[in-house]
Amino acid sequence: MERSSTELTVMGQEEEEVGYNSTSTSSSSSPAEERMGEDRYKLGGGLEDQKGFNSTETQSLRKSLFGIVVSGVGFFSDAYDIFILNIVLLILEEREHLNTFEKGQISSAALLGAVVGMCIFGLIADKLGRKKGFVATLTLVVLGAIASSLAFYTPNISGDHSVALTLSIFQLFMGVGIGGEYPLSATITAESAPSKWRGRLTAAVFSVQGLGQLAAGIVGFVLIATLDSDTPKDGAFQDSLVWRICFAVGAIPGLCMFYFRLTMKETERFTSSVVNSPVHYPVQPSMFSSTFEFLRKYGWKLLGTAGSWLLFDITFYANSLFASTVLKSIGIGGADNSPHQKLFDIAKWNIIIACMALPGYWLAILVVEIIGRKNLQIFGFVMIGILYVLIGALLPTLSKAPAVLVVLYGLTFLFSNCGPNTTTFVIPAETFPTEVRARAHGISAAAGKVGAVIGSIVMAILLDVAGLSIVMYVSSGIAFLGALVTDVLVKETMGKTLEQIT
Repeated sequence: MERSSTELTVMGQEEEEVGYNSTSTSSSSSPAEERMGEDRYKLGGGLEDQKGFNSTETQSLRKSLFGIVVSGVGFFSDAYDIFILNIVLLILEEREHLNTFEKGQISSAALLGAVVGMCIFGLIADKLGRKKGFVATLTLVVLGAIASSLAFYTPNISGDHSVALTLSIFQLFMGVGIGGEYPLSATITAESAPSKWRGRLTAAVFSVQGLGQLAAGIVGFVLIATLDSDTPKDGAFQDSLVWRICFAVGAIPGLCMFYFRLTMKETERFTSSVVNSPVHYPVQPSMFSSTFEFLRKYGWKLLGTAGSWLLFDITFYANSLFASTVLKSIGIGGADNSPHQKLFDIAKWNIIIACMALPGYWLAILVVEIIGRKNLQIFGFVMIGILYVLIGALLPTLSKAPAVLVVLYGLTFLFSNCGPNTTTFVIPAETFPTEVRARAHGISAAAGKVGAVIGSIVMAILLDVAGLSIVMYVSSGIAFLGALVTDVLVKETMGKTLEQIT
């Protein structure tokens, strides 16, 4: 049966991804509509659905995998830069006597930059295009990494010379780029993937974060093992070299992918809904320019995506508090160890944690298109809640059973990554329409960072006042609240086109 171009572009079309890669058979099609039917795939462009006329499913998947590489390598670099900062701060504390205020200043600058980048680049991507934002974020990440490796010493308030000020400035700018990668990577992947693979491909991009974390641990471990020294006369130069190389390595993946981002095409969904909106959409983008209108129309959806991300990041901070107990039980980080040994042990522990985290990412990729994003997020929250209750109840005896302790700790990573850590990244990229998709994802991701700050402050105070068992119980309650918020406010997106969802 012959179909017109209009029929193929009806929102909610079940057989085609809005006809982005299928050619209309109607002779009355406009030139713009005919161009939308051509197979114009290049990274960032539209990707034909499984029933597209111009490509096989194998070709579609191959192109999608290349898209994962280009989006994922940027995300890899982001994750590396985030996790290597923790190792660098330990080196600076041990070797250059960075005080608690200076460490907090550097960490806060990176976090503040990420929040700003998530919100600003989400808006930029919706107004100016995904490609422009994607190139800008990678530029900031690469330049920020290089600049951080070249951070110079300036006088601090006590009169000593420190790298804290310049490093904070460079980390702030790099944080903006890192934050911007979140909404852009998710949005571009979701808009370019066929419905059948969309959840898995978006989850796969996010899973590269685990590889970045592992790379940070390995690079830190190798550099500390080979260049770090407790010998005073050569330690100063060598320690500076260690943390500078740590930062510089973070620029390499981004440099490798810079050409591909420069030559990528704009996503076809953005082109059709924003650039050519009078033809393809009855609603003009201007209606979304008002913040009030945006919140009125999408407030409840945003509360679901941002609220669940915020709650997850609050609960996940309990893992870092629990980590010290695990470290002591397996003999890492002893008070009598030399500075070199402490750094060596922490770098080794970072590799162990990264290896614990990876299976959860991979399992999420396998099941996200089977059980659904919403169900996976609820399941993950519930399992985290149960594990935190068990840890809180068994904590007095767990120190005597290090094997059980490590298993429970590893399971928290498994159900976090095969659960809300992945799905909170995937769901916002599918829930909102093209005109506001990136900014809504950016706001949701920024809420997660706010949750991390709340967790780090509130849980640390609670730890001093009530002890670790109470912290675990409270974190468990927040995890169960996350499951409730997901159940009430988050809609399932599996098996639907983006047009059917929005």
